[in-house]
Amino acid sequence: MPAMYTLNAIQRELVMNQSVARLATSTSNGEPYLIPITFILDADRIVIVIDDKPKSEGPLRRVKNIRQNNSVAVLFDHYEDDWNQLWWLLIRGSGEILEFDDFSEEQQSNIPIIFKKKYHQYKELNFKVKTFISITINTVSSWRFNES
Repeated sequence: MPAMYTLNAIQRELVMNQSVARLATSTSNGEPYLIPITFILDADRIVIVIDDKPKSEGPLRRVKNIRQNNSVAVLFDHYEDDWNQLWWLLIRGSGEILEFDDFSEEQQSNIPIIFKKKYHQYKELNFKVKTFISITINTVSSWRFNES
């Protein structure tokens, strides 16, 4: 497995300033699955909470896929009509399904605070009973229309 990648300051800022990204997973036989996600950056890991929005019955496809094949990708991007402002950043990594108790005490303290600060919708969420996706960053690819 590749070593964990550390985001540089510009990459970290781009990721942290986004509200929504896209998570790509695939089944054990390679069938792709892509969904929008909300997330936080905890150190150099992307953390996604399975929240209370209505979902289909049974285990979520993204959770089943990661349990079968932990290779994932997360796409962050920005579009404007002024194409000088275009950019995207693609993280490839390893996904892991975690329960709240799987996090360290420090993370158990920090993760709810970070989510609630970023998304007011999580103000009343009981994180202690939620399932999480934690993504270890292995590689990063990016592009900006205007590199200056």
